[in-house]
Amino acid sequence: CLQLREECLIYVPELPCAPTWREFFGHLFAFRDMFLVPAATVTTSETTENETQAPAAKKESFHVQVCARMRPRPPVSARISDPDGQSPPEALTVLPLHQRLQLIRRQYKCSAEEARRLLWQRSRDEDRDPWSQADVRVADQSEAAPKPSDATASSGRRVQAETVQACVVSVTGGAAGSVLMCVPGSGLRDFGFDAVFNETSSQGHVYDAAPRLLVADFLNGRNACVFAYGQTGSGKTFTMFGPDAEAGAAVEGTDARAGIVPRACREVLQALQWRRRAGVRVTLLVTYVEIFGEAVTDLLNEGAAVGQWQGVAHRAVYAGECAVAVDDEKTLKQLLLKGDAFKRRAATEMNERSSRAHSLLLFRLLQERGEAEAVSTLCLADLGGSEQVLKSGVAELEASEGAGGFLVKSERFVEAININLGLLSLKSCIHALRDRLTHVPYGNSRLTMMLADALGGDCRTCVVVTGSSEAPHALETLNALKFGQDCSQVVTSSGDSLGAALRAIRALDAEIEEVEAEIQRKERWETVRTTRRDELRQADEATNEIETIVTTRLVGAEAERQHLELLLSRRRILTGA
Repeated sequence: CLQLREECLIYVPELPCAPTWREFFGHLFAFRDMFLVPAATVTTSETTENETQAPAAKKESFHVQVCARMRPRPPVSARISDPDGQSPPEALTVLPLHQRLQLIRRQYKCSAEEARRLLWQRSRDEDRDPWSQADVRVADQSEAAPKPSDATASSGRRVQAETVQACVVSVTGGAAGSVLMCVPGSGLRDFGFDAVFNETSSQGHVYDAAPRLLVADFLNGRNACVFAYGQTGSGKTFTMFGPDAEAGAAVEGTDARAGIVPRACREVLQALQWRRRAGVRVTLLVTYVEIFGEAVTDLLNEGAAVGQWQGVAHRAVYAGECAVAVDDEKTLKQLLLKGDAFKRRAATEMNERSSRAHSLLLFRLLQERGEAEAVSTLCLADLGGSEQVLKSGVAELEASEGAGGFLVKSERFVEAININLGLLSLKSCIHALRDRLTHVPYGNSRLTMMLADALGGDCRTCVVVTGSSEAPHALETLNALKFGQDCSQVVTSSGDSLGAALRAIRALDAEIEEVEAEIQRKERWETVRTTRRDELRQADEATNEIETIVTTRLVGAEAERQHLELLLSRRRILTGA
């Protein structure tokens, strides 16, 4: 790798992002002809050492890398509460009967009959199969099955809706990780991706997994794109930029909170300084735009409109009409802060700093060495979050009365509609690419027109799917994981789900032991003395009017106790007991 860097001026990341050094070297070896003059442009019959002919570049097939990141669970005080201030209990999730029996058989290595007895055993002394004495008969085909009444049918649908709940069962982090979910209608389903980040993963781990290799490809002359997809409030902006504007523009320092964008900016600028010292002429252009419905605004020009006619905005953006040249870290930081100040943001019930539009940060890099040149584009997109208007609270906002007495929807509601329409068009394009259709509907929305080159062109793409492990948001997380699975074209069989469940049980057992050891280390008994006035005291009683009540309680490990209850509930789901 170092020899490629010295001889061919190939940019080599500090940390290898490929599984093995052979794969990493093979990936970089494809860029060895980056600064060689193409054969079509050589006019002399003899070539010098620095101007050798390069073979024609082979166009690679479309490939999308998919990573999944789970948002950390918020503290108890920050969760949604009912009017009495109590947090609603999480719904009980029950696996399908066949999967529960299979898990019990694998765990206890027993027969199907023994597994049924274990499943329906109510106590240690009671070992009875409730179906052993059941009167089962085969109905004659001529008999007409009784039709349930409307009340019975509606009651059955209501019970089914209350019992069948989606939930995140286990998250296996790392390369080739997976997210195991309980899906209504099919039970356990394992979603495998190129990389999975659990609730404790840092920003640096996310960047090193896949985006860093794409940034290196961009510096080596290949187009690249990274975008985040998920529910509103699931951590897309946090992953792409950071928790606030300062962290999102930390291109000069080493802020641990910085997301993919500032880390990519820092690496690009440092690599370009090395290229300049090696005699390469470098021009870096930055474009920062926001997509709101069919309108595209320039965030670096105080939100001015880009392209007033259909089909013109995305061409103007990629043509560089609203691009700004960047030479150093200070200038780029100022541009990022300026663009962040003109973003659409608003507080909803799902997110205090909710992005109300899609934002795209584009880098266009021109590198010249002699007669050879390389042009590449890097697209970093922070998509608006898909949301249910009833859950986010924007549908409950009052509509204003416009001209002519017509009601006009609130601004938050219109923003949610525009975001969801753009994401729906994006899903349609992904489905068309997955099914190898001849027509991909990029023109259905301005968002897909802007991402057309990233999705189906000569570009390496990485999708970061964000989700939440909380039960109230499990259905939205399931939809986001399905979208990521469509992007990666991964199909997981039911047998793999059971194997993943067994691995998850072992991981949960190990984590439960660690939490229990932490509880034993932290927990202690505390004596509490409470004084109260004895209202029923008689005048002739020998006791005092004030009495003291002494109680003892366990303190010091409240958070660990709550985490242990969560782990035990997940284990109960997997074991089927």
